[in-house]
Amino acid sequence: MSNKKQHEFCDEYKIYSALHENINEGIVYIYNEKLKKISGKRNLACIIYKNEGKNRRVYCELLYADEYYINRYDIPKKNNFDGNKIFINEWFRIQLSELKMHNTYVLEINLLKGLHYILARLFFYPLKHPQIIVRTGSLLSLISIVLGIISLLPILWDIGKILIAGIISLLGLIFGGHYIFFFFYRTFAYEWDKTGMRGLSNS
Repeated sequence: MSNKKQHEFCDEYKIYSALHENINEGIVYIYNEKLKKISGKRNLACIIYKNEGKNRRVYCELLYADEYYINRYDIPKKNNFDGNKIFINEWFRIQLSELKMHNTYVLEINLLKGLHYILARLFFYPLKHPQIIVRTGSLLSLISIVLGIISLLPILWDIGKILIAGIISLLGLIFGGHYIFFFFYRTFAYEWDKTGMRGLSNS
């Protein structure tokens, strides 16, 4: 099942361990004919496993497992391209509710786009990366952003006070000018009416 607008693909996948060079990386290899279009690209994806009413998810770089990659794996030749496969390290398997090796699970693959991609690139992916140095660096960056915003609060507060004072002054001028206009209008109109009435009575 797929939703082209949301770039979601939901299918059954047989679980395999990642190759040695990927056991501590934020990379997942996938084999699925429906996703062949991602071949040769470094895609940011969200993998979701629904278990007992809860959505377990990980953010990773999703690469396509081509013939060269699969042939490096210890899979009987006749089963190399039989069914969907996902090559995923232990870190991500645990995050997805401890998926068991060589078992088959229904997984939802979301190819991220737009705002979700930006948020995942900046926060979700690095904060849940297998390497602790990446998670630490991302956490420090997030703390720096929060501290930067806090340091701007006094300036923003002063600007806010100036804007509020300006708005109040503008409203005062509008209502005050409105009152003065009608005061003089009614005064001169009344005097004109009296003068006009005298002119009529003298005639």
